[in-house]
Amino acid sequence: GTKNNMAAVEYAGYAVFLYMSVKIAYSIYQRLQSNDKSHGEWIQIAKAKKAEHDSRRLSWLANHKGDLKKDICKLTADEVKESISSGKVTVEQVVQSQCYRAAEVGRDYGSNADEMFADALVRAKKMDSVKKGAPLFGVPLSIKECFKYVGTDATCGTICRLNRPATENAVLIEMLMDAGMIPIVKGNVPQLLLFPETDNNIWGVAKNPFDATRTPGGSSGGDAVNVATGVVPISIGTDIGGSIRIPAHYCGIYGFKPTPARMSLAGLVAARANDKSGQVMIRACAGPLARCTKDLVSVMKIWWKSDSKMFVTDRYCTPIPFNMDTFESKQSIKIGYFVSDGFFEPCPTATRAVDMAKRALEAKGHTLVPFKVPDPFEFPQIYLALMSAPGMKEYYGGLDGEKLFPAYRKLELMGQLPNAIRPIISRLLKLLGQPRHAALNSASGEKSTHEYFKYITRMNDYKTTFMKAMDSQGVSALLCPGSGLPAMIQNKSLELLPAISLNFLFNLLHVPAGSVPVTTVRDDETEYTDSFQDLFTKHAAQVVEGSKGLPFGIQIAGRPCEDELVLRLMQDVESEINFSGTPLI
Repeated sequence: GTKNNMAAVEYAGYAVFLYMSVKIAYSIYQRLQSNDKSHGEWIQIAKAKKAEHDSRRLSWLANHKGDLKKDICKLTADEVKESISSGKVTVEQVVQSQCYRAAEVGRDYGSNADEMFADALVRAKKMDSVKKGAPLFGVPLSIKECFKYVGTDATCGTICRLNRPATENAVLIEMLMDAGMIPIVKGNVPQLLLFPETDNNIWGVAKNPFDATRTPGGSSGGDAVNVATGVVPISIGTDIGGSIRIPAHYCGIYGFKPTPARMSLAGLVAARANDKSGQVMIRACAGPLARCTKDLVSVMKIWWKSDSKMFVTDRYCTPIPFNMDTFESKQSIKIGYFVSDGFFEPCPTATRAVDMAKRALEAKGHTLVPFKVPDPFEFPQIYLALMSAPGMKEYYGGLDGEKLFPAYRKLELMGQLPNAIRPIISRLLKLLGQPRHAALNSASGEKSTHEYFKYITRMNDYKTTFMKAMDSQGVSALLCPGSGLPAMIQNKSLELLPAISLNFLFNLLHVPAGSVPVTTVRDDETEYTDSFQDLFTKHAAQVVEGSKGLPFGIQIAGRPCEDELVLRLMQDVESEINFSGTPLI
């Protein structure tokens, strides 16, 4: 009866645990034998780098007291340019203030990797003596750590990439500098850029400025903190599973993930062996974070100029210039909206946030209709299957002897489970009332070429099905929560992968999507329950408890290459709601 079933489950669990323990011990032994440096040696290198970094920051804070002008730190990019053009401030004064603020925030919230303060001031002084006509003249910039920028490391949160400063700039950063922007800091990231939090063995953990016990998200977490706290008006991140939109959502700012086909990855370092990754089925892309949609648009207009350097540098980047007619159009749009994707039921604030955005869009003349996400258990499995297809050795290769971060332990165990017993474990999980765990377990792990191709076919079929679902209702865009939950408690994210399914859905579809802050969690919204009543439910309830005051946003997504429409609708929501939770100064 039931006792026998439970005993069978228990024995199966013991067998799996024993097998995995032996397998992991052997894999660790192999890794230690094959690398030049041990984990301990790498940690000593990281500690030395961090000590040097912190010492320079303390000296900067001590030697530049009085540089901080809070009014400057509150300005948007457009306002910074206008203040410089009108002579109210100089570029040097702007950069002095923002660098001091960056040092403060880096110290207090762990948001920074390399800090380029001295170089930025030299650049600012030179710019004060030239014509001020560039579109983002004198505007300070934060760059995600994985972008190449001359003289700085692009470690991707891994120690083996320390002390290898770039000798060239990523093309996207070069274009922003040509437009007048001044990089002052690189944003902290998680080890291997995998984690929807921000922590690594070099720069440490980044904290959410609304609540330091919670994460700012990841992997563009440091850059989101820098925007939210007034370090910079604009930062540049990347997104392969919500890595721009999740931090934007958690930190109460705006973030935009463009259509990947319209963007170049030239000059971005991959956290894999030889700094390159062959994973192309789920395409990463760069995008901006800011405190208003207008600043997001300013960046995209620079990248998508008709004579864009990106289109020449990367011939595989689809050369579609920014369409001002679409962005400025007043035409009414039919938009589908939903709160749950069917795989995760978001917290109570999500329902209110979507309703606020719905009413805002209706006030702008748009038509909103309910939309149902097709086959809600299919897309999370496809996404996880494709991302985990190479197996864990792909990630070990990017570490070169450094240990995988403890937060990845669950992913490591899932990835190393033998595929032969994976169906058995999934059936047991279903019997135990864990259908979502069963679904994720069945999809994870190393794939054969044949299995990989089958998942690619499923992905293509799902994308077709999804677009047909939109077309059948005549909707050109979608509205949904910014994520399933507000900012998570540190180290909780990998216990709650379904909570970000709303984010990686749009990565799987390769469509443009943006995050817009609209409200904060109310006191009567700090309890959580759902229809699943599984382990994910328990973890979600822990995150929602005590979340009063945390920001909460929505997402707008569109069809492939219709980025300008998404940005237009984001601006429509912003103009009606005008969230004022940042900057936190």
